[in-house]
Amino acid sequence: MYIIPLTIVFLILGIVMGYLAKEVYDKQRPKEKAQSPWLSEIMAYEDDDFLHSFTGLEEYLSDTEKVLGQKLIQCIGQKKVAEQKITELEDRAEEQKEIASSSFIDRFLGKSSKESANEILPGKVVPVYGSDAVNPQPIKVIDGRYSQIFPNVSFQHPKEEEFGYYEQPVTDVDDFLDKRIAKNPDMSRVDLQRRKRSKFFQELKTAAFEGDVKVFTEGAQNTQFHGKMIFRSPSQNGQDWIVINEEGGATIETRTMTQADESVWRYNSKNPSVVLLSEQCPWNDQYVYEFKDFFFLAQENMLVANIYCKKQNASSWERVGTLKFEQIAE
Repeated sequence: MYIIPLTIVFLILGIVMGYLAKEVYDKQRPKEKAQSPWLSEIMAYEDDDFLHSFTGLEEYLSDTEKVLGQKLIQCIGQKKVAEQKITELEDRAEEQKEIASSSFIDRFLGKSSKESANEILPGKVVPVYGSDAVNPQPIKVIDGRYSQIFPNVSFQHPKEEEFGYYEQPVTDVDDFLDKRIAKNPDMSRVDLQRRKRSKFFQELKTAAFEGDVKVFTEGAQNTQFHGKMIFRSPSQNGQDWIVINEEGGATIETRTMTQADESVWRYNSKNPSVVLLSEQCPWNDQYVYEFKDFFFLAQENMLVANIYCKKQNASSWERVGTLKFEQIAE
């Protein structure tokens, strides 16, 4: 008669002991580490951002995490070296391909397939600035007109401070420019605040460059052009100055831009690059507007650009030439 009550007592006792054992286990087992805010932030970093920010984050890391972070830094370094080698091999393969595809007679005459690949546009060069290269007139900037001709595409890019500044070595400048043709650019105005943060403008703050311009216009095929560009030129009262001359002495372009002339400078997100605008196209009389798409090649100390012009009502730009200037002073 006492069997049933004892069974119930043992059942209740077992339930209580099981509950207490679970409580003890839950208190003793290691808790999962909650993901801290810095960890979710670091997971979104790109390689360069991680390399730049890791030192400041180390104080939040455990010893194991610090070791893993250092290993990751080594991997990023090896990745950069590998990417550079791949780029060099691709450039070399492209050069070999061009040499192989050119005809025997072209090689015999010293002509390259790259030169003949550039589209030659009908038209002639028009020296719209006369011959006064010593004392150029400052560009007359009418903000509303420049905004109408060159629509401002408002954007914020996380890497815009590096626009126009290229740190990787370049073995073939012509090939570099050929791969960065942008006939429909997105151009955003570079105001003074953007200019102060720009690596391009800060590195070239007082730099001077000199070199050649190649023009793809029928009327310029046997003509050489030479020019220079000086940022904050001492001879031009601290204004930026560009001047390009024809071989015979005629001045094709010469103008100065003050620091306040924000409308003439843009960021081009398609490359990315830094753009200098002009209301006139002296390279081809069938076009009316022009812009130069600049890159500073840091390893080579060169300022290079694709030059574009546009017809009055055209929907896209045409590349009419290239610019290759070497740095001569800082």
